[in-house]
Amino acid sequence: MERKRTEFNVSRERGSGLSSYDVWCDTERVPESRLPAFHAWLTEQLATRLQWPGNAEAQERQVGQCKRFVLGFVCDLRDRGWLFDGPKLAKLITEELDDVAMRQRRGEVRNLFPYLRNIFRKYAGEKAEELREDSINLGCHIGQLTKRLEARRTMPELVAQEHEERLVDRLARERKRKAAKAAEEKQGRFL
Repeated sequence: MERKRTEFNVSRERGSGLSSYDVWCDTERVPESRLPAFHAWLTEQLATRLQWPGNAEAQERQVGQCKRFVLGFVCDLRDRGWLFDGPKLAKLITEELDDVAMRQRRGEVRNLFPYLRNIFRKYAGEKAEELREDSINLGCHIGQLTKRLEARRTMPELVAQEHEERLVDRLARERKRKAAKAAEEKQGRFL
């Protein structure tokens, strides 16, 4: 099977020597280098494990859309206090993607987007007890982690922070727009 050319492969070709997986799993690295590596790794996993209809441009867009579902799953894990990182997080994601790929090959998946969304939305709830036990055994449950260094934050924390920053920026823009509109209306009454 020939590997598709993705961001992951390109970074290896440039002579970095490390795969995106190696970079994002290295908790000693600064978050600024881990998060882009995680995104590149996730993009590669989605692109190579699942079947995608259409041309390369459409595939890239569809992979990006499905990536949001997986990132939501990672945030859900964090919200529940399960701060899986590195190989364990990779295993959780790839096992689900492999299951979806197997069902695709059997013809059981008619529309990938709703199917993938439902799989990743339900996963943490359906396997809550197992995931909680795993997180405690691995020492990555939020209750066990009282001191955290900024450079050692887990991937779920980084993804959630990125999501929250986008949300905060969006809400701030909306508030500014409403304030400007209200000021304009108030000014219009005086004229």
